[in-house]
Amino acid sequence: MSVPDAELTRLREEIDLCDRELLRVLASRLAVVRRIAERKIAIGHDLWDENRVRQILDERSKWAQEAGLDPAWIADFFRNLIEHNVQLEQAMLLRRRNP
Repeated sequence: MSVPDAELTRLREEIDLCDRELLRVLASRLAVVRRIAERKIAIGHDLWDENRVRQILDERSKWAQEAGLDPAWIADFFRNLIEHNVQLEQAMLLRRRNP
């Protein structure tokens, strides 16, 4: 068994704080996604907008590179996030059609 290291413990606590903040931001983003879905449904807008998806992936990849992150990894992250959001929007649409 390894001996506890105070610096390693402190750094892990710092990661925990970052992760909590990341989850808070994702929850905030999801709340906006729900509002966007409600608006799309109300105006009859397609749930999947290929141009918007491309714009998001391109911008986030650029932002990632500027931040010193791997653009491909960030594009994959946002692609997964967008796919999850569309699934949520589809579920909302189905609930509205079949209350």
